[in-house]
Amino acid sequence: MTKDDKGFIEKYARKFYELAKENHRFLSWEHCYSFFYNNRENLKDEANIDLAALNLAFYLASWGMYRGSSFLLQYDYKIFIPLIEKLFKKNEFNDLFKNHDWDSLKNAKNIITNIEPFKESTETLITKILMGIFGCVPAFDRFFKEGYKIFHGGKNISFNETGLEKLQKIEQEVSPEFKTQKTKITYPKMKIIDMAFWQYGFEHYFKGYILTDNKITLYRKKPRKIENIENYVAFDKQFSKEKADKLDAVLNKEGTSIYSSDKNVSEEELKEILGHLIKRAQAKQKTSAKAD
Repeated sequence: MTKDDKGFIEKYARKFYELAKENHRFLSWEHCYSFFYNNRENLKDEANIDLAALNLAFYLASWGMYRGSSFLLQYDYKIFIPLIEKLFKKNEFNDLFKNHDWDSLKNAKNIITNIEPFKESTETLITKILMGIFGCVPAFDRFFKEGYKIFHGGKNISFNETGLEKLQKIEQEVSPEFKTQKTKITYPKMKIIDMAFWQYGFEHYFKGYILTDNKITLYRKKPRKIENIENYVAFDKQFSKEKADKLDAVLNKEGTSIYSSDKNVSEEELKEILGHLIKRAQAKQKTSAKAD
């Protein structure tokens, strides 16, 4: 991981973190992870297991896992109780809170997928469960994978041993600077990586632009294949760092209008950059509840 890569993780993780204000859905992960972390040695008690299952279910609902196409929608939160009982029966997986080798992750995954009704769980659901409980691996949803793929020049990542090795190289350079709002538990490094690539992928998907090395690239629509990305470029321009930061700030404002009152950005520049994608940028918050 280069110095620039490290700066990327810090920049986009902070963007994500600063959105998680009081009662925001992003905080559902904090509540869930904090409960499991604080009770990791005491998850054999029936009352604690029940609360753990409720926390896990609500976090997953906040992150899109209870949408209409999901099998989870047909069940109440108590289906997570057998899963939690097996994961914490002998405390054999407690090391995942700090260390995460592939064998342990694979064994935890197998426990999840050997319990009804989780046998047909997707990679996304499995990793979101592991993220919510242990904070040990990013949630491999579409925005995380999209962000990773774009940043790494079209290289995919999957939830397997090779994918974990790639993430562990990034993890070595990540500074754990974020804390949960109420319990002040330090965010795991894998969660910070998760936030950065998710935010990057989210911005690309909904806003239609990428700012890299002071260069703004605007797309007509989301490319289906990264190797064909040049066919979708609508605007590509290099700016000074100061101007690029100002433009990025304008593009990140809620309800951004092409008629900006920001004196540092001309109307013509903003029109040129936003163009026909302005409606997508304005709709960001309306669609974010489905952004998983």
